[in-house]
Amino acid sequence: MEYFQKNFLTAEGRLNRWKYFKLVLILGVIQLAMLLTIELIFSDEWGNVSPFIENLITVISVAVLLPYYFLTVQRVHDFNQDDTLAKFDAAISFYLIVFTPEEPLLWSTQDFIICFVGAVLSLYILFKPGTRGDNQYGADPLEG
Repeated sequence: MEYFQKNFLTAEGRLNRWKYFKLVLILGVIQLAMLLTIELIFSDEWGNVSPFIENLITVISVAVLLPYYFLTVQRVHDFNQDDTLAKFDAAISFYLIVFTPEEPLLWSTQDFIICFVGAVLSLYILFKPGTRGDNQYGADPLEG
């Protein structure tokens, strides 16, 4: 539990690209496993689920945004930025989870544009090199 709190529930410190990638991947695998399990248990033979289960899936997906947000804050701190980019990234993810149809064929042009902007922002956050040495958010994670 301490590992989870230290890595997923704090906005303090910095996170280098590789560790950020690994932790986001772990978070995504956990979320995928939970959602697939729910879908397998509660879907009918055509893969349909009740509105309650659809809402449960949405709640789980939104709940995963909190640790994802904290990881992203730590990542943007690594390149000496405040949490504005992380808030924007989380807002895009929230919009896509809550307000877009499950089926991409039903998405509006606006949904596709928001998804594209979110993808570009996520790639920027992942690949932007961190500040060498200490910055206002802490020590260089690669030096420790």
